[in-house]
Amino acid sequence: MMAKSPFFSIVIPAWNRGRELFHTLRTCLDQDFEADNFEIIVSDNCSTDNIPAVIDSLSTGRVRYVRTDRHLPMTDSWNFALAHARGKYVGILATDDGYCLDLLSESYRILQQEITPVLTFQSTQYHWPSSPHVQMRDQMIVTNYAFSDGLTRADRLIDEAFSSLDYARLPTGMNSFCKRDFLQEVIARYGSVFSSFFPDVYAAIFLGSQVPQIYTMNQPMFVAGFSSDSNGASMVTDTESSRKFYRAKDEELFPGVIHSDPPLLTTGILDAMLKARKTRGDADPFSRVNVEQYVKFCYRDADAFPDSVAKDQINAAIDEYIENCHPVIRRQIKHYRSKQQSRNTLLRSGWRNLKLWSTPVRHALYRKRRPGRRPTGDQVIHCRALNIENVYDAAVYTTGMRSYRRKKAG
Repeated sequence: MMAKSPFFSIVIPAWNRGRELFHTLRTCLDQDFEADNFEIIVSDNCSTDNIPAVIDSLSTGRVRYVRTDRHLPMTDSWNFALAHARGKYVGILATDDGYCLDLLSESYRILQQEITPVLTFQSTQYHWPSSPHVQMRDQMIVTNYAFSDGLTRADRLIDEAFSSLDYARLPTGMNSFCKRDFLQEVIARYGSVFSSFFPDVYAAIFLGSQVPQIYTMNQPMFVAGFSSDSNGASMVTDTESSRKFYRAKDEELFPGVIHSDPPLLTTGILDAMLKARKTRGDADPFSRVNVEQYVKFCYRDADAFPDSVAKDQINAAIDEYIENCHPVIRRQIKHYRSKQQSRNTLLRSGWRNLKLWSTPVRHALYRKRRPGRRPTGDQVIHCRALNIENVYDAAVYTTGMRSYRRKKAG
């Protein structure tokens, strides 16, 4: 039993994925930070695999285990997990993600110098061998960003998020540490921190709109994993996963978004952002949305589905949606769509077999480019060549890569 409340709480809402959870916990246990000053909580949402056995296999008494009485929707599970945190600052971690091994020490250093209730950091993408994105399996994507570390006005970040649909500098819980006192104030006023189909996106806008400034780090301190059961990754490759995800919660999409069958990942993201602003009292949250950017991302979501019937149905829903848009926006979207279809024709024609069709080029065309964080270049890491087999290995590599860059720059 800890004699005092820890500085950090790492909260891991878990539902199955025990194999991935094992490696996620390793990234927490191997932090270069004093062990008695942070806690790890695994909140089991009535998993069918044996989560306690996974924890026991690590032979440590440092992981606290709690369990729900029944299986809860994801949002309710996250709120349940958060309620068990005792640390001064709290972070959420998914069961296929991981922390870089110096995250806590670096965050502690900043939080000792800066008085801020919210600290955010950037991520790398790691595609597990089981990633739904078959062409991306066993790859890491490391993106460099041009913004500087430091305090940033939260309202500016929110405006950027609605313009670009990039919310990664806002506190999703998974890319951030938030002061527990601040979270408790939010819960006392609104009843919960997380809501909507995407609780992390909702939290980004909801929490970000309640602070004047956010300290943002421009370094990858967190590894976002994509495994076989990752919600977001599955939803852009499998129509049934998308339908099942949205049906699991008895909730309607926000008025004004694209209604398609199956619903799109980008629509779910925008839905969460709009609901967060509505909760905060914004009478017309849709007025903030960059409609042209939103529709472009929806077309890209549709193009990613392998099911041609579903793809045609979704494209028809998007086409119907843009007919009600402003004529200028409609014209710009149709021009974009024409260029996109020409590109897809090139890909289907066998151009991908050329030597020029390298992994970085393939990724650049595949990945959604979101301009808010001004990316300065992606580095594609082929994991098998470096013996990276899981998110722990990816976290070790990312930590070492950053350390090397610092030494080289210094």
